[in-house]
Amino acid sequence: DLFGAPGALRRVEKQLADPPLVYEARFVRGGGGVVADRCFNVESIGEAAMGDKAFLECVAEGWNGVRSVVRPGGAGGDIFGVELKTLGREVGGEEEEFFVAEVVRQTLKLNDTAALVPKQQVKDVETVTGYRWTETDRFTAKQKTMMFLPSTDLRAPQTKGLPVDVRVYALNYQRLR
Repeated sequence: DLFGAPGALRRVEKQLADPPLVYEARFVRGGGGVVADRCFNVESIGEAAMGDKAFLECVAEGWNGVRSVVRPGGAGGDIFGVELKTLGREVGGEEEEFFVAEVVRQTLKLNDTAALVPKQQVKDVETVTGYRWTETDRFTAKQKTMMFLPSTDLRAPQTKGLPVDVRVYALNYQRLR
């Protein structure tokens, strides 16, 4: 339960055999430079992973937050509230090769009107992404995400400061417009 539900390893093995996600990403000028268009990108990645029309609402809260309502295709019609709030960010490197490191608090709430106490899950997600331009309109990235239980979670001491989930991604971007 702490490090994944029963059958988690089999689900990950199946995901590795699935074709890669293909989605559009958008970057805009703002926040002192070029930044990800958070709502557009969250919706685009989410719908590629959870199915078309999975997002019922997505609202950007400045450059550092997103609040959305989703109904994932495989969740039996359940509706979830998802909040992402950037707690810290570091950017470094040069124009041709650079990195972005972020810590984001992810809060997932089941919108269950019958529940007396809202069911929610909170994780702190550390993401480090290294970008490298390969051609004029293409760049690649390697990304590592690590999910930690926040100190307010009663299960956090059991993790001994280790992440409860680690994922590594290879990303390929191509300018469309």
